[in-house]
Amino acid sequence: MSERKVRVAIVGALGYGGIGATEILLRHPQAELVHLLDVTDIGKSLSSIYPHLAGHCDMLIEASDGAKDDVDVVLFSTPDGVGQKFAKEWLDKGVRVIDYSGDFRFNDIESYSGYAKRIGRTTSHENPSLLPESVYGVPELHRQEIKKARVVGNPGCL
Repeated sequence: MSERKVRVAIVGALGYGGIGATEILLRHPQAELVHLLDVTDIGKSLSSIYPHLAGHCDMLIEASDGAKDDVDVVLFSTPDGVGQKFAKEWLDKGVRVIDYSGDFRFNDIESYSGYAKRIGRTTSHENPSLLPESVYGVPELHRQEIKKARVVGNPGCL
């Protein structure tokens, strides 16, 4: 008996991290890509933008206009500030969040503010109440916590 695949949405699907995640997830036997979301090229097929994916992923790019409730996890492959702004909306629908930016790499506001100040960003966080439950996504250090986490701050650039 096969287990149900993990249903995934990617916000920022057309950027470097998003397309890299797409390529990995297309080959993962336990993952199913359900939504590819972005702010550009809405309605175009992914393979028309990235021809090397023709025949592998012809999904249409959807507008990043709100959380979906038909997925298990959303991957934010977006710049700092985007994940913290929209994560709660996805979490409220029962969707786990993985964020590629620095928005959830810290589990307290002081650490986040220090990071944000060092990179020249505003030191406030749109959803500071989510920080205590965020887990830094290094499996060698936090494997058990990642398995249970609703919010994972994935390490840096891919």
